[in-house]
Amino acid sequence: MKKLLSLALALAMSLSVAVPAFATFDGTVDEDIRLSYYAEYIQIAEEVSKETGIDISVLPMDEFKDEDWKTPQAFRAFITEVANWRLNCTASAAPIEPENRPSPHTVTVSATKAAKVNAEGTNYELLITGEFETGYRASTGRQHFAKVISITSKLSGRVGTWTQTGYEREFIDASRTVAAHVSGTLTIAGAVFKNKVAYVEFYCSDTGKVD
Repeated sequence: MKKLLSLALALAMSLSVAVPAFATFDGTVDEDIRLSYYAEYIQIAEEVSKETGIDISVLPMDEFKDEDWKTPQAFRAFITEVANWRLNCTASAAPIEPENRPSPHTVTVSATKAAKVNAEGTNYELLITGEFETGYRASTGRQHFAKVISITSKLSGRVGTWTQTGYEREFIDASRTVAAHVSGTLTIAGAVFKNKVAYVEFYCSDTGKVD
C-alpha cells in the first residue's frame, strides 16, 4: 500500500505540470491522473485538517463525481475555504404570525433561517428550521418561548450534502430568544467535514411571531 501511494504521488508530481492549476474535469480525464490526484487529496486533507482543527477526510475514489475532480492546488484551496466557513444563520425566511395579539394559549410555530457561504465562486446555503411552542405570560403581557419541539437542518441546492448529527439549545433573554448550535457532517467536492457547527438564534415577538 505504501509503495502504491509513493508511486501515485510521484506520478502526480509529473502530471501536475501539464494541467492548469485550477482546472476541473468533464469526466474524460485519464484514470492514472485520477489515481495520482486522489493520493494527493488524502495527504492534503490531512494537512488542512491539522491547519484548521477541522476533521477532514476524503470519500472513496469510486464515489467521486466527475465535477469533484480538481487539481491538487484547487482541491487544497477549496477545502481550506470550506473548513474556514463560519455558519451563522441570520437570513430569515417568511416567519409565521400565529395571531395579531398576544394569545392566552400555547401556540406552535416554526421558522427557518439560512447561512449563505461561498467557496471558489460557488454559493451554498445551509437552512435551519426550528419548531417551537410559545406561551403567554401575564407578568410581561407577551408571548415567550415555552418549548423547543425540534431543530432540523439541510443544505439547499444539488451540490453537496449535510447530515445533521445533533444540536444544543438554550433559552436566553427571558425566553424571548432561543440560541442553538447545530452540528453535522458536510460532504462536498469529494471531501468530508465532520463536526461542522452552525449557530442560529430565533426570536419570539410579543404576539408569538418567530423569526
